[in-house]
Amino acid sequence: MGAFPAADMTPQLFASPITTPNLTIQVRDDAWTKNPEDAQKTFDMLGTKEKEMIWVENTTRRFKDGYNYFGRYPKKVLTFFDRHMKLATEREETMGATGR
Repeated sequence: MGAFPAADMTPQLFASPITTPNLTIQVRDDAWTKNPEDAQKTFDMLGTKEKEMIWVENTTRRFKDGYNYFGRYPKKVLTFFDRHMKLATEREETMGATGR
């Protein structure tokens, strides 16, 4: 009834076209995934060289601890965005200056 098999939904099928900077967060011992193998494989398959992985440790609770991680530790995500947004702005300014 419209459902997809789990094998058709793995993010690994869609990782290589990702070429934008990527910050991945994953609960290392997530009770619902085969971690750390699944997340690490997906991360390794990303098409970007500008990528970082943050492992949430000492929990199996994706919803309580994983999804709330950046709310508790905002500096990591803010630093990532600050670095990559500045790079994007610099690229845009350079392209504008050359008339491209």
